[in-house]
This record gives sequence, C-alpha cells and structure tokens, in this order.
Amino acid sequence: MASSLPQELLSLIANHITGKNEKLTPYTLVNKSWQAAFERRMYSSLVVLSPSDVDYITVGPTEQHKKRGLSLSRLDDITSGPQDWRQARRTYIRHILYRVAVPHYLEECRRGDDDYTYDNIWHRENNLAFSHGMRALFDYLPRLVDQAISLDIALQAETA
Repeated sequence: MASSLPQELLSLIANHITGKNEKLTPYTLVNKSWQAAFERRMYSSLVVLSPSDVDYITVGPTEQHKKRGLSLSRLDDITSGPQDWRQARRTYIRHILYRVAVPHYLEECRRGDDDYTYDNIWHRENNLAFSHGMRALFDYLPRLVDQAISLDIALQAETA
C-alpha cells in the first residue's frame, strides 16, 4: 500500500516529481509519512522575500511580474510554534535565497551626469528598505540553530 512505503522510496518519488516541476503540496496530504518526505524536499531550498508592500515587480514602462517566493513572515508562521511538524520544517531547511526588496533600480552609469549626487532620495529609500529587510532576516535566523544552512542574498528592485 502506498501509504506505508519506506521514507527512502517516498523521497525518491518526491525527487522525481520535483524534476517535473509539479507542485508537491498535494502529496503532503496523503498521510504523515508522505508529509514528512515531501516537506523535507519542499523546505530544503527556499526563496524567501523580505518584507515589502509590493506584490509585483515593474519591468519597463508597462511590464509587471508577480514576485515568486515565500514571504519571511509566512516562513516564520509555518516554521514556528510548539507543534513537532512545524519544528521539523525548520530542520529541513538547507539553503535560503533571500531576496531583499528595494524600491528603485539605480543605474550607476548616471554618475557622470553633472547634476547627479550620490546622496539622493532614491539611494536613501533603497538603503532604508535594505536595512529593514536585513534586520528582519537576522531576527529570523536564530531560530535555525544547530544546522548548516547556506544563505544567498540578492537585491530585488521593485521598479525599473
């Protein structure tokens, strides 16, 4: 019976399904052993978004893309609490790509302009957003104690 498969086989199934770009969430509902196997795969590598009020990234004058990833507050919600399954999710995390939202894309080639100054409103807004996003990340990271995690940090400008 599929509900009593060994964890090794369930892990192979999860890896196979991941290769097909299929969502893994429905498989976690089969039973607790399937939940453990599939969540181990789902939470091993995460794209986490810093706090932001913007849901879409503007590219060019008219093109918008929905942000992809898990908000830091949502990650905190689903990995915190006394329940064993929430605590287990934290132990599954091995890699985090943290996208720090900044409001403006800045073209540094503009430095050659006569009226350009480094201390401008766009830099200040980006610096404030970056500081806020990094502070939120470092408030969350102590919850991931006693495990090896790789962390990548990327800036994500919300407007071009």
